[in-house]
Amino acid sequence: MEVEKELRTLRQLRRDILNMDLFAPRLEEYKTKIQEASPSDGNEIKEELSPYFSILARWNTPEVIHEYMKSRLSPLREVRTMFDRKFGRNGTHAAARKKKLTGEYKAEIPSIAKKEKQLSAMENKNDRGGEPSGKIIIPAEPKKSAPQGKGFSLNSLLDYYRSAGLVGEEKLAILQTLGAVYKACFGIESLSGSGKSYSVEMLIDLLPREDVYRMELSSKTAEMYEADTINKAKIIYIPELQKAMNSSNPIIVEALKNITEGKDAQRKVRDHSNDRNRKFVIKGDKGVIFTLAVENAFKYDAEFSRRVFTLYTDISAEQTDSILRSKAGKRHAVSRGKSRKNKLALQSHLRDCLSNEFEYENPFADYLSVFIPRTIRARSYDDYFFNLIEASGLFHHGDRLQDSGVLFLNLEDAHSIYTLYWEQFCKSLLKIPLLGESILNEFDGKKAGEILTAQDIYLVMKARNPSISYNVTEKSMEMLSEAGFLEKDNYKSRNFGYSRTSNMPVLEADIDWEVCWEEGLSFMEEHYPQIAGDWASCQIKDGSVYATDPLTGKRVTLAPYIERSEENEHQPDG
Repeated sequence: MEVEKELRTLRQLRRDILNMDLFAPRLEEYKTKIQEASPSDGNEIKEELSPYFSILARWNTPEVIHEYMKSRLSPLREVRTMFDRKFGRNGTHAAARKKKLTGEYKAEIPSIAKKEKQLSAMENKNDRGGEPSGKIIIPAEPKKSAPQGKGFSLNSLLDYYRSAGLVGEEKLAILQTLGAVYKACFGIESLSGSGKSYSVEMLIDLLPREDVYRMELSSKTAEMYEADTINKAKIIYIPELQKAMNSSNPIIVEALKNITEGKDAQRKVRDHSNDRNRKFVIKGDKGVIFTLAVENAFKYDAEFSRRVFTLYTDISAEQTDSILRSKAGKRHAVSRGKSRKNKLALQSHLRDCLSNEFEYENPFADYLSVFIPRTIRARSYDDYFFNLIEASGLFHHGDRLQDSGVLFLNLEDAHSIYTLYWEQFCKSLLKIPLLGESILNEFDGKKAGEILTAQDIYLVMKARNPSISYNVTEKSMEMLSEAGFLEKDNYKSRNFGYSRTSNMPVLEADIDWEVCWEEGLSFMEEHYPQIAGDWASCQIKDGSVYATDPLTGKRVTLAPYIERSEENEHQPDG
């Protein structure tokens, strides 16, 4: 056990040193950002810095500070102190939460100065060769709401979609629902007639009518005049993005860019009848859902693409066959009249999810972030992966530990989103389009530098899937070229040749769920010692940490659970 523990420590050390080396060049940038930030920016800055703050927490006492970390921790501690002094340790809600804890629960909240004094004393004692007094343990907030159980599962959500007529598209169905209740901004893109609208309309039918504003073709300023109506909604649904966001409607284009970034969209209009200006504001606190056919000439810009994530429908020949068989089966009299399962209960549950506002604690974020491909785009795009993990927690909020407005995520949430979204997430992060993987596979077996044209690829793919057009094939190869997977040849020709510069990357992450659990449990014991046991116990069955597979509904064992009673007995009181 000691050897395994040392190996885990070394693996963690390697990851933390890598992350600290990424932090160092941005030190002054973060200090300036904190100095210039307004009080309302605290949560946003905390979210950006939390991976680094967790490193500081992990090596927060002299006996656990490895020699390679010492020089790296000082600047990070300086930034942490600046953040705490400006926003409080928990961001913009710190003052309210502290008041609630001290008044309602009589909990003692250590001051920043006290913690700094303790840490300084311990470091000085360690430098003199004395024994450190132990770890500084910050009291956790009292437990407020234990998991209730008997909530909806992702697999029961799938049961509804299937009973409502959806064939296949299991991952899409779950992800679009999670994105909606989280009020995320995302689009469903695919070939015309591939089921984009069918799938999303099924979702819209489940959501409260008053919470969804449908935005379609309109005049330049019409939507701004509807600001009051839009502000009552929690989601803007755009059935065909190109209709609302075309170049002749710059007002809506800019409004949607603001909203998808979480900012208010404002416009002043001259009211000539009253000789005054009127100000219209659409609040940026809502989600955006859209559909877009990839054949469409419209293409949103890079700025908008960073603010939304994309989901695709299944365009395989097997999916087409499944749909045709299902439609044929529904023509039999024996299959008619079957009611949709649990619709009213599911509608009520989604309404409840949309009405809840939580702060989220993801104990596994530090471990999972290591597996995200290191690209410039990842600096912002990684949010979508972690947001969907939070959305899973929101969907299961009745089965998750809650503590003073904070919802604690389970390992099941991370496992579910990895199962459902990781491959699509990596493709989007690496800018691999809908047909990208199939196109790159056509280069398998070709000699290095061998040229293929869009026509060559189109003829092969058309034979397997008649719905694919030449224009989509050509556009997809151009996108692969821009992403660095293909290289153009003969730029002067109208029919470009392409050679492959990079193989299709492996999209599976080597996630060790046992290590992930251990790191998450260590995080909880470090930051929330009073509730760590309750948090862990609600994820244990038959001596193991388990999850329910979102697609099959079967139980999956993720890690063995070993009681830490002996270790905890030796933990100092702080």
